[in-house]
Amino acid sequence: MENHEKCPYCNGLGYIKNQTKFDFDEIYADYPKKGPGKKKGMKKLERTVKSEKHYSAIKQALENLKKLNREKQYYPNFDTFINNYEDYLEVEITQPEPLKKRYMPIITHPRYELSPEEKQQRKRDLGQLLVSITDNMTVESERDE
Repeated sequence: MENHEKCPYCNGLGYIKNQTKFDFDEIYADYPKKGPGKKKGMKKLERTVKSEKHYSAIKQALENLKKLNREKQYYPNFDTFINNYEDYLEVEITQPEPLKKRYMPIITHPRYELSPEEKQQRKRDLGQLLVSITDNMTVESERDE
C-alpha cells in the first residue's frame, strides 16, 4: 500500500491516504544538525505545511541558516528551527569587520614633545629595564632547575 499510513482515528485498523505531497525527509536531510528534535519537528511539519509557498519558505529559511556557517553545536535542534523558521527568512549575511590594530597612544601635543636628548635617555632607560627583566628571568629559571 503505497502512500498510505495507519489511521490515527481507528487505532491502526484502517488506512487513510497520505495527503502530504511535500518531502519533509529532504528538509531533514539538508539540516546540518542531526539528532534531537527530529520526531517533533517532522510532526510539526506534517501538521502545519499545507501549501507549496509555506514549504518553499521553510526551505529558504534552511538555506539562510546554512549560510551562517556556524559550528554544528550552535545550530538549534530541528524542532526548534521548525518552530522559529520565520526568524531565518530575512537573515543578512555580513562579513565581520577586520580587527583594527590597537596601538599604545602616543602623545603628540606640542607641549609634550620630547627633545632628542630626552628621547635618547628614555630609550636607554627602557633598554636597561629590559635587560634587568631578562636577567631576572634567567636567574629564576636557573633556580628552578
